Amino acid sequence: MHAMYEVFGLIEDPNEVDSTVADLVQHGVPSHEVDVLDAAPGIYRIADEHLHDDVMGTARGAAVGAAAGMLIALLVVWAMPGLDAAGGAQWALGLFFMGVMGAVVGGMAGLANSEDLSDDEVHDIAVAEGSGLRILAIRSDRWHARAHRVMENHRVTFLDEAIPHA
Repeated sequence: MHAMYEVFGLIEDPNEVDSTVADLVQHGVPSHEVDVLDAAPGIYRIADEHLHDDVMGTARGAAVGAAAGMLIALLVVWAMPGLDAAGGAQWALGLFFMGVMGAVVGGMAGLANSEDLSDDEVHDIAVAEGSGLRILAIRSDRWHARAHRVMENHRVTFLDEAIPHA
């Protein structure tokens, strides 16, 4: 059993609704998992998209750090006489340890480099009565990431919920 995910996006251009839905279906999102709703008047909370950036920065930093750590271990063994006589298990353990340490340091550096310095300000968007704005609601257990990418390409404003909070 998969977890159910919800992605909500506000479409500000009414002419984009049909093309966005068609693009979602073309990219494999089942049409029964896509709902188009009229945006009720009120204030909607814009979703915080920085968490994804932080995770990706951490992952990239960890990958680069692991490779750098193993390269440093190889250079140390190559540069210091007598260390190259160690057995295969000691080599493997040393490479593993330096790779792990490099991944930890690189992951921390990647996270620090990708953090948003805005103190996680909350942003809202107001929808007026009769605005004609629409909300795309994707409820899926498998296609939420794909739907998110497609909706990003259509410049959809992602929302925390499909109902106004004020």
